[in-house]
Amino acid sequence: MNVGTQEFSKNLARVLKPGSLILNSPVWSINQTPKGVYVTSGRGQFQCRRVIVSVPTTLYKDIVFNPPLPEDKLALSKVSKHGFVTKMNLIYKEPWWRDSKLSGMAQSWIGPVSVTRDVSVDMKGLYVLTCFVAADAGHTWSKLSAEDRKVQVVKQIRRMFSPYVERVPDPIDVVFHIWFEDQWSQGCPCPAMPAGVLSKLGHALRIPHQNIHFVGTETAYEWKGYMDGAIRSGERGAAEVIQELDTTLKAVL
Repeated sequence: MNVGTQEFSKNLARVLKPGSLILNSPVWSINQTPKGVYVTSGRGQFQCRRVIVSVPTTLYKDIVFNPPLPEDKLALSKVSKHGFVTKMNLIYKEPWWRDSKLSGMAQSWIGPVSVTRDVSVDMKGLYVLTCFVAADAGHTWSKLSAEDRKVQVVKQIRRMFSPYVERVPDPIDVVFHIWFEDQWSQGCPCPAMPAGVLSKLGHALRIPHQNIHFVGTETAYEWKGYMDGAIRSGERGAAEVIQELDTTLKAVL
C-alpha cells in the first residue's frame, strides 16, 4: 500500500493517456486567438481550447498573457506575497520519541524550528520528524550553508527532546527544500494579501480570463492554504472547463 501526498499525483498520472503529461516545462506565455489558445513553454508550443493555471497568484506576473490579464487580477498578483516556511525532514532508524510515550509534536518560540510533527510511515519502516522552519528565524536560517542548516535543526531537536528521552540519535538522512529560493514557487505555504485587498479585489480571484481558468489553494472557498483547499479549487476549475466545453459542443450541434 502506497502512502503520502505524492500518490495523488502519481495515481492521476496513471489514468492519463501516455505522453500527455509533460514535466519540467515551465510556461512562459499564453496567447489567446480566434483559432485557439497557444501555450509557449520550455518544451515548445501547445495549442488547446482551454487552459487551467494552477501556479500561485504571486507568479501570474511572471507569465506573459495575451491579451493581458484584467487590471484587478494583475493587481492581486502584484500585492500577494508568500511567507517563509520550509520543511526539514529528519529520518531515523526508529521512532525514538515514542519510547518515552511522546507524540513527536513540539513547538518552539526560539527557532529556527517552530513546530515538529511525527510523519512516519510505519508500514515502510520510515520514521520521520518533520521540522517546520518559518518566519524571521527561517529567513536567517536560510542564509546558512546547507550543512549548517542541518546542524542547527538537529541541535535544536536534541535540546527540545533531551529532557524527556534518554538519548536523541542523529538522523540517518535529512531532506529539505527552500521554497523561497525556488523560481517556480517563490515561497510557502500560500500567497497572502494585505488587509483590505480582498474587499477591493476579491471578485477577481477566481474569475476566468476568457479561455483561461485559475485554481490554487488561495482561490478555494474552504481550507485556503491547505492541500484540501487546493484539491477543491482544482475540482472547481475542472467543472468550469467541462461546462464551457459542453456549452460549446451543444452550440455546434
